[in-house]
Amino acid sequence: MTKNPRFHEWLREYEEDTDWNTKDADDWLKATLGITSKADLDSDGPEAVKAITAFHKIRRRFVDWREERGFETEQ
Repeated sequence: MTKNPRFHEWLREYEEDTDWNTKDADDWLKATLGITSKADLDSDGPEAVKAITAFHKIRRRFVDWREERGFETEQ
């Protein structure tokens, strides 16, 4: 998702920043989820469950945004 130019566009609207790239999006996502690595999402601990739940909420907002604008769903 963080490599997706549409995600960068969503971040520009969501975070009101004009310049997003893959690294910035990746850093934002990890900071927002409270993790240091996306591999942290692969554990079963309570922090991972919290981060996974937050990730799904972010992803849902992004998907909704894409659909509202008529962008095709990417795999």
